[in-house]
Amino acid sequence: MASAPDTASEYIPEYVPGHVQQGCRGGFFASAGTVLLTRHWHKYAIAFGAVILLLAVLATKNLLFLSLLLSMNMLLSALLRPFKRFLGGFASGIELVTLSTVLAGMAYGSWIGALFGMASLAVNFFFLGRMTMFTLLVLPAYGLIGLLAPLVTAANVTMAGIFFSIAYNSLVSIAILSFFRGSMLKCLAFSSTNIVFNVLAFTYLAPFMARLMV
Repeated sequence: MASAPDTASEYIPEYVPGHVQQGCRGGFFASAGTVLLTRHWHKYAIAFGAVILLLAVLATKNLLFLSLLLSMNMLLSALLRPFKRFLGGFASGIELVTLSTVLAGMAYGSWIGALFGMASLAVNFFFLGRMTMFTLLVLPAYGLIGLLAPLVTAANVTMAGIFFSIAYNSLVSIAILSFFRGSMLKCLAFSSTNIVFNVLAFTYLAPFMARLMV
C-alpha cells in the first residue's frame, strides 16, 4: 500500500500558490493527510458523495431531475479537465454546482439541497482532478447554500443565484488570502469567471429549470 504523502502539496488546489505548501508542511494539511487519509482518500470522498446522493434520491423519489443535474455536472467537469492545465482558475470557475444546489434545495427542501450540493461538489472536483483536503473546507459552504435554497422562488431564482455565487466567492477568496497566503491574481481569475458564468446560468437556464422542477 502506498504511504501517505509527506508534504501538504498533495492536498492544496491549483489556485493556492506553491509557497503555501512549504508553509503548511507539518501543519494541519500534512498531519491530517498523514494520520487520517492516504493518497487514495479521494476514493472515500467519491463513495461519500455517492451515498448522500442515493439518500437524496430515495428521500425525494425523484431520480429524473437529480440525475439530470448530476450528469450535467459530470459532463461539464470532464470536458473542462483537459483545459485546466492551460486555463487554471478560469477553467475551474466554470461549474454547475451552484445552480444544481439551488435548484435541488428549491424543489426538495433544505436537507436534500445540502446533501445534493455537497455530492455535486465532490463529483465536480473529482472529474476536474481537484480532489484535495481543501475540498473538505469547501463542502460546508455548498451545504449552507442548499439549506438556504428553499427560501428562493422561481420568481427570484436569478437574483438569489447571483447572490449565492458572489457570497461564496467572496468568503472563499478571503479565506485563501488570509489563511493560505494565496495569489490575488489566481483568486480573481477563479472568482471572476465563476461569477460571470453563474450570472449567465442563473439568468438563462435557472428560470426554465425551476419551472420544471418546482
